[in-house]
Amino acid sequence: MSKFAEYIGSQFGNPHGFVGRICCVIMNVINKSMYKKTVDLIDAKSDDKDMDIGYGNGYLLKYLYKNKI
Repeated sequence: MSKFAEYIGSQFGNPHGFVGRICCVIMNVINKSMYKKTVDLIDAKSDDKDMDIGYGNGYLLKYLYKNKI
């Protein structure tokens, strides 16, 4: 594997700096349909309290709060 491929792979695993921000945007675009499906399945209400435990950059929580009824 080339050094460039290793670097990009590491950015998706542990994003940091400018390239890390670009990788986060790419991941959010790729995962957007999964986020939408998740929010639809949990049927969150505006007064619910939500906690996200896991890997990611917090975009799912932002999407959830933005799309609560």
